[in-house]
Amino acid sequence: MYCNTSKTLLILFLIVSQAIICQENQSLKINDSYYITSTFETNSTLTYFGKKINSSLNIHKQDVIIKISNIIGDSVIFQYWKFKIPQKKDSSRAINNNIAFFKDTTERLLYFYLPKKNFENLTTKYFPKFKGAVAGFYSVPFKLRFNDFDFEQNLNLGLNIGFQYRFSKKIEDRWIIEPNIGFGISKVNLDENNSNVTENRSASAFSATVGVILRVTNTINLGAFLGKDFLGKNDLGTNWQYNKKTWLGLGLNVGFSVNDRKKGTDIKNTVNKDGN
Repeated sequence: MYCNTSKTLLILFLIVSQAIICQENQSLKINDSYYITSTFETNSTLTYFGKKINSSLNIHKQDVIIKISNIIGDSVIFQYWKFKIPQKKDSSRAINNNIAFFKDTTERLLYFYLPKKNFENLTTKYFPKFKGAVAGFYSVPFKLRFNDFDFEQNLNLGLNIGFQYRFSKKIEDRWIIEPNIGFGISKVNLDENNSNVTENRSASAFSATVGVILRVTNTINLGAFLGKDFLGKNDLGTNWQYNKKTWLGLGLNVGFSVNDRKKGTDIKNTVNKDGN
């Protein structure tokens, strides 16, 4: 019975995962935001379509946030954010730059150009706070039963659905907090100390959990769960003392949205005109 239920959970997970976006597209995309990692210069302002308006030297300073407005061939057309950006205490210069580069004196939007390769070397993606939803299997190897403060080791296999939030918008896959809910099947041990059975045996229980996972890195995930186990109908007569009682679990989470992409680009402090 336990094996058949596990197979059912696996099939359900495959169905759910089709409806949840678990990874982000890492290619340059229109309307994505980036922050400048190294000061650089451009020598012209453009229209949205890449047509040159005039020749003027523009200095684009480090730590200012921009967004991609258009992509034409191998060129990226970008502009500054349209609103003030809360940054460090000394960020007044960055805010003023955003306002100055947003529109000219005739209220015309200003756009700037960089080759794709230079843009990638001089910026890093500015991610939204909400990373997305994720589905995955989890295992809780240890449970603390509150009613008699007893640790219990058993097999708990389930599916959880979490909602990931970044601590920093500049970091993609580290320091992410993930509140989640889950459900699954537990193998529980029945004995004369916790039930009215005459001989030790195991039974299956349905588990429902709420929890939180801290994803420190791509490989280090710390999780804590609160849950309840609901004994199956065939075993209710055993009067298992932990049935429907809250437990605390510290467990291992295996996610399916972790992207192990590594970016190893050396960036100089300053560059020449147009990022060359």
